[in-house]
Amino acid sequence: MMCRNRRRHSTIKTIRGVLRPAFQLAVDDDILHKNPFNFELVGVVVNDSVRREALTRDQMRKFLKFVHDDNCYCKYYEAFYILFHTGMCISEFCGLTISDLDMENRFKHAVTRYNDIYRIQMPTITPHVCRHTYCSNQAKAGMNPKTLQYLMGHSDIGVTLNTYTHLGLEDAAAEMARMEAVEAARREQEKLSGESGQIVLTQKMFKTV
Repeated sequence: MMCRNRRRHSTIKTIRGVLRPAFQLAVDDDILHKNPFNFELVGVVVNDSVRREALTRDQMRKFLKFVHDDNCYCKYYEAFYILFHTGMCISEFCGLTISDLDMENRFKHAVTRYNDIYRIQMPTITPHVCRHTYCSNQAKAGMNPKTLQYLMGHSDIGVTLNTYTHLGLEDAAAEMARMEAVEAARREQEKLSGESGQIVLTQKMFKTV
């Protein structure tokens, strides 16, 4: 029925996620013989979800600068900045519902105005993209996944780990360079320790790590 009513896959998944444990309690209490929501969603509903892509640091910087300098959208700069740098949900930020404060349209219009002015276009930006961008930036900075899970409020570590799949070739190259620097510092430490018979720490090693 929900498919016939054109409910999106994410909406159906959320509703099922609420109803399934509730009906399971009824099964456990012998009120029902079977949980009607204990089925694999993939076999019933076509997944039409659109994957959100986080902005790059350069895109985020350019967009925030545009909002800051624009005569129309500068009044929303603080809101955009906080959403990008805290990872909060829009409801957490506003303490309101989307119907009370329509940030979706504000972002949409700001992006449209940006793309009308600049040759290099911005992708679609929503409040959730800001949250996703924050999560991706923390992952790229090397934050422990469990710490990031706690900060994002994800009940499932898999949701957090999916963020790490957005890391690209540049991120992998940067990580390899960092590991090589650490290894070089370790070799220098072993060399100095072998020569003097004791552990020697140098300013160069701290800079490298």
